[in-house]
Amino acid sequence: MSRADAPWLHMEAPTNLMMLTALFTFRGVIDPERFRQMLEERLLPYERFRMRVRYPKIGLGRPLWKQYRHFDLGDHLELHQLPEPGDAPALMQLVSQLMSTPLERDRALWKFHLVHGYQQGSALVCRIHHAIADGIALLKGLLSLTECEGEDLLEAPRRATAALAQGDLKVKPSKLIDLAKVYGTAATALGKLLLEGAPARPVKGPVTVEKR
Repeated sequence: MSRADAPWLHMEAPTNLMMLTALFTFRGVIDPERFRQMLEERLLPYERFRMRVRYPKIGLGRPLWKQYRHFDLGDHLELHQLPEPGDAPALMQLVSQLMSTPLERDRALWKFHLVHGYQQGSALVCRIHHAIADGIALLKGLLSLTECEGEDLLEAPRRATAALAQGDLKVKPSKLIDLAKVYGTAATALGKLLLEGAPARPVKGPVTVEKR
């Protein structure tokens, strides 16, 4: 594991799981089998998603990425039926539960949750450990899931990336870096505003295991 990735693993604590969580919502219902096939074709070619973390036996040195024989995509794809009324608060409650739950360390450090019953469509919660890759690499990986040919399986994310043409992503990887810089600058400014200008109670309380 690289010197840049290993600290994300070591910094993890019950109150800070070091997971990146992405939520997608869709107008239509996603077929689980088609979605599984898409993951096999588009996500699993990134070998990091088929590896788990191994630690040095003597306790020294950085952790290692190792492929393992018993990798099963089923361990990383879970189906949920959102309880009635299937609205945004119900979805947010499920996301809160998932964000508060650590991933299993003896498996690859990611898991996708396909949620049915959200309004008239579906939702997808992607949980990926920061040690797998940095934000730009993960952005590129998630965007690769949206480039469907013919009938779109994932229609909503394509609309979400309309400001950045898919063709540009293919021929100009620098566009990803530019996009990250723009959002990174905005996030830094927002963070300063929240920490310095907002009331103390909403943003400066004790860190807890439960996330919302």
